Amino acid sequence: MIVPLAADPVDLNIIVVYMPTSAYGNQDIEDVYDQIEEKINNLPSKEYTVLLGDMNAVVGEGRDGAVVGAHGIGKRNERGRC
Repeated sequence: MIVPLAADPVDLNIIVVYMPTSAYGNQDIEDVYDQIEEKINNLPSKEYTVLLGDMNAVVGEGRDGAVVGAHGIGKRNERGRC
């Protein structure tokens, strides 16, 4: 879903995404990434774009450098890796 907002000084596009869970295959996930990329590429480059959503990545417990803090939950899955 794309929500276009007329704003000043620059218009804004908000893209909301719900990614497939880890129960789906890599091709399904890649297909969604391709769709997102296509949508972004069709937006005017002079406008700001914000991508929000549930990426269905599990980052897990424990610190991972400066990327993941110490308060994650569960076991990190492949999509939660850096």
